[in-house]
This record gives sequence, structure tokens and C-alpha cells, in this order.
Amino acid sequence: MSSLSSEHLPADGPLDDTQILRFLGGLWQLNRRIKADVLPLLTPLGLDLRLYFILLTIRRGQVHPKTIAEALDFPASLLSRYLEQLRTLGFVERRLDPADSRRILLQVTPAGHQALESAMDAIKHNTRDRLGQLEPERLSSLLEAIEVLSDLNLTSHPGPLIPKEQA
Repeated sequence: MSSLSSEHLPADGPLDDTQILRFLGGLWQLNRRIKADVLPLLTPLGLDLRLYFILLTIRRGQVHPKTIAEALDFPASLLSRYLEQLRTLGFVERRLDPADSRRILLQVTPAGHQALESAMDAIKHNTRDRLGQLEPERLSSLLEAIEVLSDLNLTSHPGPLIPKEQA
């Protein structure tokens, strides 16, 4: 991960509204386009992006519903519905945790591994095509910028929720 330093802060002061709206609009539109490209590849597998990321999270070692909810920032009630969908599809098995019978352990089934591999291949191919449109230097800058922005923790300084003139 990249560390945040003063070199990453705007040199000319605060960003103007046009830059902020361009950034937010660009993220929103890119997200929508990626979803539109990827969803038809996942649907035949019985997956959508949420189910894909939950399955991937379980495969990466988050085997308790609570840790999955925290890792993906999902409300527990919503996650339980998605886990039930994955169980119905035969992609996930639930069992009692031998160390604590009050907890559930989740495990990706062979069918889940196969669906996940197919989904990953499709997503990587699609993403490779999109990112391949960028020059190597530009791609490197984009990835670094994403890492820097992802590493920021602004919750301790959220700024005003009400515009100053209304406060």
C-alpha cells in the first residue's frame, strides 16, 4: 500500500466543485460500465458481483459470517440472505465451528470453486481489456492513486454535514 505524504495533497489548495464532480461522476460511470460488462458473464454462473465477492472472501479465509460482513461492509442481515443464496446454489457449505459450537463456519464447495474460477477468468479478461487501453505509465499512476485514496481514513475529519450558510 502507498503511504500518504504531502506530495499527494493538492498543491494549489482545495479542489474546485468541477474537479470533485468530475471525479465522483467518473467513478460512478466506470462502476456502472464495469458492472454492465461483467454481470452478463456472471449471470450464467448464478452469480452477481455481491455473491462473487462474498464467495471470494470466503475462499480467502474469512470463514465466519461476522468477519465476512466486516470485511465487505455488509449489514449482517443482508449478508445472511446472500449466504443462503450461495448455499442454495451449492457454492457454500455451513457447519458448526468445532472450536465454538455457537459459531458457523463457511466453506466453498467444489462447485463454488469452479464457479469462482470461471467468474475470475471472465472478470480478469474483461478488466485486462479495459486497463489495456491505458499506456503503462498512466496505468501505474492510476493504480497508485487508487491505493492512496483507498488508504485514506477521513472518518476522523468528516467535515461539515450541513453547509455553513445553513448551520
